Amino acid sequence: MNLKRRLRISALGLTMALALPGLASAEGLIAIITPSHDNPFFKAEAVGAEARAQELGYETVVMVHDDDPNKQSELFNTAIARGAKAIILDNAGADATVAAVQSAKDAGIPSFLIDREIKESGIAVSQIVSNNYQGAQLGARSSSA
Repeated sequence: MNLKRRLRISALGLTMALALPGLASAEGLIAIITPSHDNPFFKAEAVGAEARAQELGYETVVMVHDDDPNKQSELFNTAIARGAKAIILDNAGADATVAAVQSAKDAGIPSFLIDREIKESGIAVSQIVSNNYQGAQLGARSSSA
């Protein structure tokens, strides 16, 4: 799947996540946690999520976990301590992220996962991911046609 399509899918998912009733009706803080912004895809995720959250009247904090699960856990603790209304996350590992998302849920803070999923269902409000295998198949079909 090409970068533009992945960005559109992520933007659509973020729009849906941020437009949920109950979240969009109240001001507050949205925490956005992504891998390093040295990668233009992750930077675009953060910029898009931040812009949409601010359009909806939220304060935002954008944090980077650098694919370090320990740092990601610390950033979750920061978001929880600051009373975030929601956390948008491109996570640092399918297994390592479960505990952080569960701690946010236990604190009453919904997590919306983008791009990368976790292996546990029912603790994140949504997991919006792309199927790169399917995207590659579709790309191969369209280029050979």
